[in-house]
Amino acid sequence: MSNDTARGLLCIWTDIDPAHELDFNRWYDREHMQERVAIPGFQSARRFVAVTPCTRPYLALYFTDRLDVFRSEPYARAFANQTPWSLENFKRMRGTQRRVGRLTVEAGAGEGGALAVFVVPESTLAQAGIRERLQQSLTALAQQDDIIHTALLETDTPLSTPITAGAAPAPSDALVMVEATRTDAAHRHANALSESLGLPSGEVYSFQTLWRLAS
Repeated sequence: MSNDTARGLLCIWTDIDPAHELDFNRWYDREHMQERVAIPGFQSARRFVAVTPCTRPYLALYFTDRLDVFRSEPYARAFANQTPWSLENFKRMRGTQRRVGRLTVEAGAGEGGALAVFVVPESTLAQAGIRERLQQSLTALAQQDDIIHTALLETDTPLSTPITAGAAPAPSDALVMVEATRTDAAHRHANALSESLGLPSGEVYSFQTLWRLAS
C-alpha cells in the first residue's frame, strides 16, 4: 500500500491502576471512543483487553482515512482540549505507549475477534529489505486458516506525542498486528513471524475484542 492511500492509525497501549479500572472502562466506553470517532476523518475505534500476561493489558485502536487527519485542525483542537474525565484518566494510566502512524501493510478483509501484536524495534526496521519481507510475510499470512487480517503500523514519532506524564517519546518503530477468529491461531502465527525476524521470545501479546464503534 502506498503512503498516499494508506490509512492512519492511533494506537494507545496502556495499564491502569486497578483501583480506577472501573472508571477507566466507563470513560472509554461512554465518552472517549464516541468523542474521537466524531472527529472528521476518523473511520472507527476499537478496544481490546489482553488474554495473555501483559504489563499493558488495554489496547485501543483508532483508524483514520489518512495520516494527515492527525495534523488536521479538528484533531488538534480535540487533542488540546481534553475533557476533565479524560485528563483524570490520563493521570491514572501507567506505562502508556502512544503510537500514531501509517498502516503501510494491510492484507485480508474484515476484523477478527482475536488480535496478536508485537513491536518491531527501530533497529530491526532499519535493516535492508525488512519492509519488503514484512509485506510478503503479512500478505501470505492473511491467506492462512483462521487469519482474517494482518497489518503493519509504522510509527510517526513527531505525531506520537505522549499523553501521560513521564512517558518517553515513541521511537520510529513498528507494530505488527495479526487478527484471527481464534486467539491461539493469532498468537501462533504472530509468534512464528516474530521469531523469523530474530526478535526476543515472549514479546508477542494476545488480545480479545471488547467492542468497536464506527463513525
